[in-house]
Amino acid sequence: MNYIITGVGGQGTVLASKLIADTLMERGEKVRSAETIGMAQRGGSVVSHIRTGPAMSPLVPKGYADVLIGFEPAEAARCLPYLKRNGVAIISVSPVKPVTSSLEDNYHLNEILDFLKNASQKTLMVEGNELCAEVGNSKVLNVCLLGVAANSGCLGITIEEMQSTLKRRIPPKLLDINNKALKIGASAPLV
Repeated sequence: MNYIITGVGGQGTVLASKLIADTLMERGEKVRSAETIGMAQRGGSVVSHIRTGPAMSPLVPKGYADVLIGFEPAEAARCLPYLKRNGVAIISVSPVKPVTSSLEDNYHLNEILDFLKNASQKTLMVEGNELCAEVGNSKVLNVCLLGVAANSGCLGITIEEMQSTLKRRIPPKLLDINNKALKIGASAPLV
């Protein structure tokens, strides 16, 4: 399996990739992962690659990703070339506008969403901001989207396996909110 997780700095994309990788390794799978981070602390692009099986390189070649999880629509569109023809795209439709957008209004959300819907036969879209509001915490989008992905079956990871990983990897004081995010993501309505 090949996974691409993308978003902007501060959205938790790296943690999400570590949770997926840890879950797969706990199962005994051979896992390789890598991140490409551009000015991530300032809202720059973040792309995480996860690969299982005999692949030598941790980087997913274009056209080979089985799953693309996009935390932000424009970043998902940028990474769409990685998704294979029958791959699954899971995307939060909630935009994170770049700092430069205050200088000119050039973020065309509806066009981006239409492009994403038409680019893959299996595109699942959710309202990320609404999921986070339901959880009561704006910083759990990553775990909400993992819930969506696990529930869809495309990850090859069950909700129970992800809960076990959360218990191992998340500090105890944050475990309840993350379990809640996982459950809300798993039952999220598609848009």
